[in-house]
Amino acid sequence: MKKHFDIVFIVVLSVLGFAFICYSAQPFGLGVTGDSIYYLSGADGIAGGLGYIDHLSRDITLFPPLLTFLAALFLKVPGTTAHSAYLIINAISYSIAILFYGLLFRDLFKEKKHWFYFGTAAILLSRPFFVISTNVATDPLFFAEQGCFFYLINLFLEKKEKRHLFLIAVLANIMLLTRYIGVLHIGFGAIAVIIAYYPNFKKIINHGFIYGLVASISTLYWVIFRNYLQHDTLTGNWSTVVDITEYHPV
Repeated sequence: MKKHFDIVFIVVLSVLGFAFICYSAQPFGLGVTGDSIYYLSGADGIAGGLGYIDHLSRDITLFPPLLTFLAALFLKVPGTTAHSAYLIINAISYSIAILFYGLLFRDLFKEKKHWFYFGTAAILLSRPFFVISTNVATDPLFFAEQGCFFYLINLFLEKKEKRHLFLIAVLANIMLLTRYIGVLHIGFGAIAVIIAYYPNFKKIINHGFIYGLVASISTLYWVIFRNYLQHDTLTGNWSTVVDITEYHPV
């Protein structure tokens, strides 16, 4: 019964988080920064069949494409604008972050339930997380992915199942396509492989090699083949970013 209560607690807070972001962004919408211009124009470009381009019709290399691609999918729904698409994504991301961090805290604090409840509630009520989630930005989606990533890491360390390691590798790819700093999570997964199989070095090498190949797909494709070979840059040039005064309605 108590196990079910924990799940209900997590789900209720996740739903509250979704509603919290949707309500807080009314009536003026999400905040906009210089980076946001690229996310907005990139989504319009993809949805319009023009490719991942900025407001000056240049290929975007500075910002990975996943967030704008998701927004472009929402733009296929009649009546949806880029701003409303990012609002939906941020609200869902806020909810998913609460969900997976809640599950992680539940597994980590099995004997100290008060930390589980406190930690999950802290995610919901985190002011920095709330503020960034009311902006057009990659942070909410990336934070949600991190929650899922570390939840899977914990499952893998406990059960040492290959399916969890595969999902970790897939998620490492997704995180790099969200933010370039996501490349660090490839290393975090490699550390988990070492911890899980030590001192069996044969398993560490075999599983680590396969994990590394799968986890590096997005790095090879986007950073090397797309950015470097086509545009002679790995992660773009910050000097091209528009410098505007941040607008935030909240």
